[in-house]
Amino acid sequence: MPTLSKVFLDVFGEALAPIGFKKLKGKHPYFVRLIGDEIIHVIAYRSEITGISNSKAYSILCGIATVYNYQIDFKINPLYNNSWLKNISSHYIRLNLLDYDKGFYDSIVRISNYNPDDNESIVNAVKISLSDTKDIILPIFDKVVDIDSCIEYFYKIGQSMCLVYNEEKNRFNPEPLYLKTNNYNDLMKNEFEWSHIKFELKKGLPGYTGDDFIKKVKKLKKIKLK
Repeated sequence: MPTLSKVFLDVFGEALAPIGFKKLKGKHPYFVRLIGDEIIHVIAYRSEITGISNSKAYSILCGIATVYNYQIDFKINPLYNNSWLKNISSHYIRLNLLDYDKGFYDSIVRISNYNPDDNESIVNAVKISLSDTKDIILPIFDKVVDIDSCIEYFYKIGQSMCLVYNEEKNRFNPEPLYLKTNNYNDLMKNEFEWSHIKFELKKGLPGYTGDDFIKKVKKLKKIKLK
């Protein structure tokens, strides 16, 4: 009977290999795509706890990193890379904060359940995961191709900026990734604006009606720093 790992590697591998992803050597299920010499796109999965009898569960984890990130470790279970690997629904909501579709968001499979003794059950679960990955994650990844777009991804997804390795001193300096860009001022301005929008949205959510929320979103979309 094929295992989840085998089905995941087969189904995702067939779809991801033509667009540049490779399965890393090792026991953990990491598919990685290197963009240029600095950007790394990653897709993996982790086991989850399920309350359904005779079932097991997993979730897809995805993330982007740079070669300057000291936290990258592909020798450990994806579960323990959760500081920078997020599930599909987290990517959708965090990167579409102002115009997400609640119905679509609710339809995204967060935890996939399957019967480990039923090959069809495993294959169907993984194919659904692949479909969500293609629809949501790959379009996001395709836009993150350089340091500037990587910085934008980091602040929208809520990920801290990676540290930069100092080769001369053979250690990591607390230097933000911004030092690797020529567009520091514009990127800082955009991050500040995005942080302000997130703060205002979260502050207003609990007591808002649907109409009030929509009005607030439209207003916040017009915010521009002077």
